[in-house]
Amino acid sequence: GVIAIFVYVGAEVSVGTFLLDFLKDENVLNMPKESATRLLSFYWGGLMIGRLLGAISLSTTLDRQKKAIYMALVSVGCFFFIYFITGIDTKAGAFTYKTLPLQELSIYIGLIVVNFIGLMIGRDKPGLSIAIFSLVIIACLLVGAFGSGSLAAWMVIGAGLFNSIMWSNIFSLSIKGLGLYTSQGSSLLIMAIVGGALIPPLQAWVADVLHSSAIAHSFQLSYLVPAACYLYLAFFGWQGARRQTKEENPYSE
Repeated sequence: GVIAIFVYVGAEVSVGTFLLDFLKDENVLNMPKESATRLLSFYWGGLMIGRLLGAISLSTTLDRQKKAIYMALVSVGCFFFIYFITGIDTKAGAFTYKTLPLQELSIYIGLIVVNFIGLMIGRDKPGLSIAIFSLVIIACLLVGAFGSGSLAAWMVIGAGLFNSIMWSNIFSLSIKGLGLYTSQGSSLLIMAIVGGALIPPLQAWVADVLHSSAIAHSFQLSYLVPAACYLYLAFFGWQGARRQTKEENPYSE
């Protein structure tokens, strides 16, 4: 669980940290920093959408039908909130407004639908949810690493949607059954967020090494670093987070 928190926080921060440079890459969108900044809102906004949907999906007071309705409403509402907010531009002391054409966001909208379906499948199974979402993020980052153009760009941006339930599910699975050692385990998990300070420099170093080796699209390929982090999270969700019975756990009260 400590390793899972370490790589999760590190990968999430790393993907967002280098996203502007990724979007400016000539093989991706080759856009100026000002335009790329607008798209960055969709990555971090995707975390907001995903976490709200995750909170609804894990509710124990709502039946499946109501969960689906509320999640659909939140998805649509949050998407258009981000969509309209990103159209505001107040640079140079003037207020201008220009939104992106909706057809350019088709990939992102599709990933919101995938997020919705994943949450409905995972429901009250935190380990399964972590595994499913990790595999989807790996797919997004692989397309970003080896693809090009709008497809590569929006797949990486959309990866933020699937970080929704990671923190809460990793944390709850990790401290489950610790009994008297719950506080110590929680402290170690909190300390593991240092991954957010260590994984991004690792990705930057990999990009530099690839670039110095004259490997084409070295910055794109550096996204294999966070992809490897999510590979461990897929393992953690599928195999490492098996439920322990009280009899199997020597640390229980």
